[in-house]
Amino acid sequence: MTFNELVKIIGQDNGLTRNQSRKVVKDVFAMITGVLSVGDNVLVPDFGRFETTNRKARHGTNLVTGERVMIPPKIAVKFTPTKHLKKIVDRN
Repeated sequence: MTFNELVKIIGQDNGLTRNQSRKVVKDVFAMITGVLSVGDNVLVPDFGRFETTNRKARHGTNLVTGERVMIPPKIAVKFTPTKHLKKIVDRN
């Protein structure tokens, strides 16, 4: 599903214009992004949890040259689905 398809479906299901629906979808993603950017988690019942995790620095290998390189630490976003979502996806 693309962003535009999501906007269209939400608009149709809620009697919103395309512009109103687009704003709602963008606002939801902006809110999730803002919460994650300050290190907090987002829990959506029956869907899942978005959280940030700290990845430590580690050694890697440049696949072209074979040279060992240092991969710097970083903060990554992690999504964990709920049991409910896993159950629904597994049925299909």
